[in-house]
Amino acid sequence: MALVAEKEAELGKHCIVLGQFDGDEDEATIEDLMGLQKVFVPEQVQDDFIELWSELDDVGNESEDEGEDEDEDGSDGLAAFMKAFMGKFLGTQHSGQMQAILSSHLKAVDKAIKAKQWQAAFCRWAAIVMAARRESHWWEDTDKPAAATVIYNKLRTQWGKLKERSDEELGGLVAEGGGCPKEALGGYLSGMAEEMRGMDYEVEDA
Repeated sequence: MALVAEKEAELGKHCIVLGQFDGDEDEATIEDLMGLQKVFVPEQVQDDFIELWSELDDVGNESEDEGEDEDEDGSDGLAAFMKAFMGKFLGTQHSGQMQAILSSHLKAVDKAIKAKQWQAAFCRWAAIVMAARRESHWWEDTDKPAAATVIYNKLRTQWGKLKERSDEELGGLVAEGGGCPKEALGGYLSGMAEEMRGMDYEVEDA
């Protein structure tokens, strides 16, 4: 991906890939990856993403002691077993924790929009969308589907306000190949809606 890195350096921006490889990612070629749609955004998007992703990735990393106390018979429990042999184990209960994290970051977007800090609002919003699509446990395995719907609808509402601003106001967005960056970003959010509708969520495209 040297060409992408060169473009990032030239523009002073971070590249986000809007799309997924259709097939086995381990077998993807450079040509396959380069063919995915890309938008260059302020570097703050990556900083915000790392902050959010670290919080989401920490969900399910309970200590072994907590797992050992779960079963009355003294066994480690399923979560501890899965963690020991397969790494982190996420159960339905963890979706609520993820939803709470996403909701807290959405409040930061609302605050920035209210203050008309358009670039800050966009950067946080884009980071949330990227993280929410990468880690889908918050809506795929949850006993709180209504809360998941609220989160998606909030992202959609926020995007409705942000897309009214110019590319420059949002940080100087640039789509690879000269396309419309906001159209690409809206399509990426709509991709989440399509996936959610596949599990009977009633959500609309961006």
